[in-house]
Amino acid sequence: MLETLGSESRLAFYDFQNLGLAQLALKSFMNLANKIEIHVVKGNLSSFDKDNFAKLTHIFSKFDFDVTITDETHGTGRIRRVMD
Repeated sequence: MLETLGSESRLAFYDFQNLGLAQLALKSFMNLANKIEIHVVKGNLSSFDKDNFAKLTHIFSKFDFDVTITDETHGTGRIRRVMD
């Protein structure tokens, strides 16, 4: 959703928070990774989500990812999961 405020525009994410959409998307992604026989899923956590860093690390941990926090103040880290 794009929110326009005069000359400034910004994405408004708050309308879709706390609906379980991130977990649903992650579950679908993991099912797809299994289906196409991906062996390792890994990525980075960016400072874009630093305000929800604890929630983000909780969600990835819930899906059996190893979460390595590189800088909690700035909200950066790494995720990794070896697939079954």
